[in-house]
Amino acid sequence: PQHYSLRETSFFQLMIGDSERRLFGDEARVQSFSRECRRKLRMQMRISSTNILTILNQIAQNEGRPDLCKRNTKRYVTYQQAVSHYVALLDSIASEKHCGAWIEKTPSHVHFLHEINEYCQDAKIVHIIRDGKEVAASMRVAGEKYPDAHWSKLYDTTERIVARWNKAIRDSIAWKEHQNHYFIRYDWLIK
Repeated sequence: PQHYSLRETSFFQLMIGDSERRLFGDEARVQSFSRECRRKLRMQMRISSTNILTILNQIAQNEGRPDLCKRNTKRYVTYQQAVSHYVALLDSIASEKHCGAWIEKTPSHVHFLHEINEYCQDAKIVHIIRDGKEVAASMRVAGEKYPDAHWSKLYDTTERIVARWNKAIRDSIAWKEHQNHYFIRYDWLIK
C-alpha cells in the first residue's frame, strides 16, 4: 500500500515533555525544583503537556486539514486521549490521500518508545542507524547555521552532541529483540 509521509511532529516528545532527561540521560541539565515536581506529577498521572491540543491543531493545519482541528475545552488531556486524537488525525489524512499507512519520522521519538509501544501497539518502528561522526557533524552544522533555533541550545558543546548520539543508540538498541522493530543502517539506504 501507499504510505503517507509527514514532516517531523515531535508529538510524543511534546506530549510527555522530559526532553532534556530523555535526550541526554545522565548528562541532562538540572531543572528547577518546582519544574521537576510538576514534571514527575504529570508523568505519574499520565497527563500530557498543557499545549498538546495546540500541537495537534498545528499538525492538522500543516497537513492542510484545518477542519480536523479540535477546540481546546479541557485543561488536562491524558496520554491516551492525546494519542487517540493524534492517530485518528493521521489515519484520516492518510486515508484521504488514499494511503494505507502513514510514516512519522521524528528522530527524538527513539527516547519515547515505551510510550509509543504502549499506546500504538500496532506500530512498526524502523530504526535507521547513522554513523555517529556524521550525526555529530550534522548537529554541529545545524547549531551554527541556526543559532537562534533549539539546535544551538541543545547541542552547544561537542560533549553534549556525543552524549545525545550515545543515548539515542542505547535507547534504540534496547528494542532490538522486540517484535515490530526493524533496524537498518543509513548508509545501506543511500547506496
